[in-house]
Amino acid sequence: MADELVRRSVPVAPADPLALLDDPAILRSLLGRYAERVEEERQGRIVAEAQVAAARPAVDFVEALADSDGLWGLKAAEKALHQGPLKFVAWLKDRGDLYELNGGPVANERAIRRGLFEVLWAVHGGKPRPTTKVTGKGMVHYAKKLGVRPPGPPSHALLPGL
Repeated sequence: MADELVRRSVPVAPADPLALLDDPAILRSLLGRYAERVEEERQGRIVAEAQVAAARPAVDFVEALADSDGLWGLKAAEKALHQGPLKFVAWLKDRGDLYELNGGPVANERAIRRGLFEVLWAVHGGKPRPTTKVTGKGMVHYAKKLGVRPPGPPSHALLPGL
């Protein structure tokens, strides 16, 4: 009797697993589970597509800002990034992105190559002096580092498509 009870409670795998597909109840169960999985994936895809669509304007703006030809002076960048007077420049010097040369802050070569700054040279008082400008890409980069929103483009910059 114990052997018979064990045989009834433990399902026995058929010799041919494809024989299970002949049973309509098993087919309905498999199809039901597959349909549930497909529906869950479809719902997840709809949610993800809605998130992408909602973020698209912000992504377009930040990409256009990073690609813009606009340049910010250090004080204008400081104000746009909501930093206190000379706090942004001091922070950049502490990070090693800027250093003093001929009486003015100059971006290091690594930051210039990355496209975060441009350094323009002009003669003032008979001496060449640097003028360091932050690029659009630099503004987006430093806004992320400081945890603030990237500002709008400078008024003289032209953003493509906006």
